[in-house]
Amino acid sequence: MKIAILTSASAGGAGIAASRVAHALREHGGHSVDIFDIETAGPVSQEVSPQRSVTNGRLSNTQFTADYGTAHRAWLVRTLAGYDLVNAHWTTYLQSIADLEALAATGVPLLLTLHDANYVTGGCHYAAGCTGLFSGCHACPQVNTEVFARAEVQRVKARKDALLARPNVHLSAPSRYMLEQAAHAAPVPQQRLHLLRNPYAPLEIETAVPPRPFTVLLVADSLTERRKGARLAAEALLLFCMRQGRDNPVRIHVAGNADESLLRSLRATGAELLAHGRLTNHRWLVEVYRTSDLQICPSHEDNWPNVLVEAAAYGCLAIVGPGHGCEEFARAYDAGTVCTEYSATAFADALSGIAAMPADERELWREELAARVIADHAPDRIAADFNDAFACIVGSEPAEDPRERLGGLWSSNYLGAATREMLVAPAARGAEAGDLVVTRRRAATSSGTLALSAVYDGAAGPVPVPFQPERGEARVPVHHNGGRLRHVFAAEANDYGVSQLGCRIDGDAPD
Repeated sequence: MKIAILTSASAGGAGIAASRVAHALREHGGHSVDIFDIETAGPVSQEVSPQRSVTNGRLSNTQFTADYGTAHRAWLVRTLAGYDLVNAHWTTYLQSIADLEALAATGVPLLLTLHDANYVTGGCHYAAGCTGLFSGCHACPQVNTEVFARAEVQRVKARKDALLARPNVHLSAPSRYMLEQAAHAAPVPQQRLHLLRNPYAPLEIETAVPPRPFTVLLVADSLTERRKGARLAAEALLLFCMRQGRDNPVRIHVAGNADESLLRSLRATGAELLAHGRLTNHRWLVEVYRTSDLQICPSHEDNWPNVLVEAAAYGCLAIVGPGHGCEEFARAYDAGTVCTEYSATAFADALSGIAAMPADERELWREELAARVIADHAPDRIAADFNDAFACIVGSEPAEDPRERLGGLWSSNYLGAATREMLVAPAARGAEAGDLVVTRRRAATSSGTLALSAVYDGAAGPVPVPFQPERGEARVPVHHNGGRLRHVFAAEANDYGVSQLGCRIDGDAPD
């Protein structure tokens, strides 16, 4: 087949993954593949999609894309419509929703690859605990409303839902976590959802790894992004190094954009600190991977990071947090330790546990991990998986969504950034019977202040809900000023940023 792959850039995690997919499909899939990026196709106009993040920086400082979608580029749509299949990866500023709508309308099979959640939201790339993506992105808590109105966020979400309802539009992701979010956020039946890993073939290096002290790696494209949890990592490493003492030296590799405050905190650990900055030469990054014993990855919300796959292919173990794609990766390959909570103590304990292992036992673990990850992400295997998906995509017909509604009228949804569980149920009796009762099921892991908010139809923004800490619960009215309850979310500021938990509304509200 003749395939077009779209990616905003060849750099960054998503761009690198798109380039590797293109190479695998050419070399092992038997396809003719062309890549379209911003350098070759140019960006959308500033009037259609302003090329800067419009996050308000409160829940998250992760990218938020404003997309007015007022015009499409006809020449680009005509060009892409001439391919047998189009695979769009991370296409922020390369394509607007108008481009995708026009392309889908031509009937060309279109596979959208989720490197984050943007294809199923009104503009955010990670939800940061908000569950608005499950109910139309009403009253978005992340957008800077001085730049992009909440009503625009809702319109973008509605247009994306309409796009994804088309039978020729499919979604893929490298993690089940991201696919499951998409399945509940968009009208896409299971037969149009595809689990497709990103290919990776490790470099063949003949030189032996030199002797080293116990070495920990902290890596991300941008360690200033709060969801990556770099500050938590620094505090965990400080505790760990204090336990190790002078007789057990530690080395820390830091790779990626990092601010001086993070580096200052890491220097305070007393460990040997090697700050590499953002490594654009993959060979240099590989040398960091293969000389590290483990990677500390306290990301609060993630998909299937390239750095986890790449590092594991060289035997680098991982310590991750619970609730998202990093946990999924660690459990799938027995890649390391999944901490039970996002706290410095939990991550320091995990570091101590792996450091205390006999060296030969740890080395065997590393070798077995590398073998499993290399086999599962081999380009020929991934190309075969893509070919299976392509056969389904090209031959797809309109179908009803076979998914059943989740059990129960109301359900609580534990999202990746949450550090506690909450239970949602209808009130059974009393003057407020029929309202929701939101209950904290276990103690918070920080001394932060919990803020609970509800979103209703027609409301201009989230409505604060009083939380009674002494009772550990709150009552949420099902109706407010004539509007029906759509979703509830909680946010608790703590030492490491903000922990969130959302409660999705799965049924019609009781009257």
